[in-house]
Amino acid sequence: MLDILFVVLFFIFPFIVFKYMDTIGHNIFTISVPVFLIISMFVYAYSGLLPLYFGWDEYRYSMGVQDRDLIFRVLVFSIISIVGLLAGFTYAKVILRMNNFQKFDYIRKISRKELLVIVVLITFCFFVLFIYLFKVPTIALFVALSEGASSDSHLARSLMGNDFSGKYHWYSLIMHDLFNIVTFTLFSAFLLTKRKIPFLLFLIAFMGSSFTAVMATEKGPFAQILIGLLLVYGITLLKGKVPVKATIIFLIVLFASLTTFYIFFMGSADIFSAFVSIFSRALAGSIQPAYHYLEFFPYHQDFLLGRSFPNPGGILPIEPYKMTVEVMNWVDPNDYGIVGTMPTVFWAEAYANFGILGVVFVPFVIGVVVYTVYYFVDKIENTPMKIGFFVWLMQHFKSLSTTGFSGYIIDFYFIMLTFILILSIAFANKFRIKYYTGKTN
Repeated sequence: MLDILFVVLFFIFPFIVFKYMDTIGHNIFTISVPVFLIISMFVYAYSGLLPLYFGWDEYRYSMGVQDRDLIFRVLVFSIISIVGLLAGFTYAKVILRMNNFQKFDYIRKISRKELLVIVVLITFCFFVLFIYLFKVPTIALFVALSEGASSDSHLARSLMGNDFSGKYHWYSLIMHDLFNIVTFTLFSAFLLTKRKIPFLLFLIAFMGSSFTAVMATEKGPFAQILIGLLLVYGITLLKGKVPVKATIIFLIVLFASLTTFYIFFMGSADIFSAFVSIFSRALAGSIQPAYHYLEFFPYHQDFLLGRSFPNPGGILPIEPYKMTVEVMNWVDPNDYGIVGTMPTVFWAEAYANFGILGVVFVPFVIGVVVYTVYYFVDKIENTPMKIGFFVWLMQHFKSLSTTGFSGYIIDFYFIMLTFILILSIAFANKFRIKYYTGKTN
């Protein structure tokens, strides 16, 4: 009986959600922040539950993900969280009276001054990248190329991220996020003008951001660059529509790239095993940890009551709890000096802190915040710089489907990159920023 109920809920719920999204003005074939977040929730924090429930994912089944009752609870909590996001979207839409979305029918071409600002930003990104490379003891990509998927490459990867000796978030802000925005901006500028200079600058930025994405032998960051370019293409040339044909080509290129990556760097024996690993990682890799969170809290660790939240400067009288590290150490302890983490969908952190009440109320608050940010960004004039930031913003909030929400309480990346965007637009346009007034261009 439980099996039938699981299957019915699993397949019917997405159709209900997509139908409702259409009624509030967000068709799933249009590109927007709310749509991208909801689709990401289904891809990364929902679809993998079916193979987990029936034990089709042998790798994760062997890791102990075998309790069907617990997997069913994960499904229910995932459904509650998506409903909460939709309720937050709807509430914010009503309060903000957002009935007239800006369309991408017209996008102003990039100006010479804006292009000059972009060149400065590219130079700055490369400068920060070089400083970072001098600070890391080894580059995980080079270790993997010479030694394959060994413990040395995993240790090098840890030293480049989780166990980096400096303030990694500052480097990541520039090397990953700003570099990606610049790449997306130049791709949009090239699509609009078809000129050589934007194309050459795009190639330079793309090579820089791509190297930054793969230098720690991570799969996701490079895939996000390709997804971002696809979104830029849909916004710039298809007026904000999802490019179906380009998506098919993109998926072929993406799977070919990831298959190669898994064979050379992740130890996959052949193409078939690489494909199995890709689907397992993509569909179940982010939702499986939620299963362990429900195992861990509150049976082995009391609810945190906010201890996983940031405490800048130690101003709050709480001792921060490294939630993702502690859960990883409980599930898979190691003695190799590797600092591992186990991030998962945002509602799991809400549960770890406040139990079921967190799963019910936190998604609503997040839905309101995401939609409010989307409302104000939508008002900015359509330019390649706005599109680059807009695509980054979609990917930024998409991360809620794969990581906790506490990083968004004081959203360092959003605050800093918004400041950089506003400053760049102001300098390029003599301190004048145009906003959408609701009239058709």
